[in-house]
Amino acid sequence: MAPVGWADSQSDTLRAVLSVIYLIYNAGLNSPLERGLCAEAIRLGRTLMTLMPAEPEVAGLLALLLLTEARRASRGRPDGSLEVLGAQERSRWDRAAIEEGQHIVHWCLRRDQPGHYQLQAAITAVHRTPRALRTPTDRKSSPCTTSYWRAHPRPWSR
Repeated sequence: MAPVGWADSQSDTLRAVLSVIYLIYNAGLNSPLERGLCAEAIRLGRTLMTLMPAEPEVAGLLALLLLTEARRASRGRPDGSLEVLGAQERSRWDRAAIEEGQHIVHWCLRRDQPGHYQLQAAITAVHRTPRALRTPTDRKSSPCTTSYWRAHPRPWSR
């Protein structure tokens, strides 16, 4: 029998680990000198997914990292500023990473246990799909966006 509070302790630990992996990824994404951090965060996400294959939040984080990484080559301008999504050159996006991320997101949606990273990944997945190719499952993005902001309100909207 597990000690009292074990489930709460385990979920707190998992949340902390996922947060650290996400922070590692973002540190690499935001620093041209630390690009290896992005690959390391994805590697850690894949490792965690191998260790916890039924955990939807682990899957959601990995999907979010893959979908974000897929467009890294086209998200920056020569002056270092960010290129808005609509102006990015989609031919430079990594299609394999997008497909893998979208596959994971669809798995998460079927599990119907939404969490922080799953919701962000679902929103990101829809943004990586041209409108003409979106499926009925992709239409869940609007409820995902609403659910995300209900669960994670912006400080300025309170």
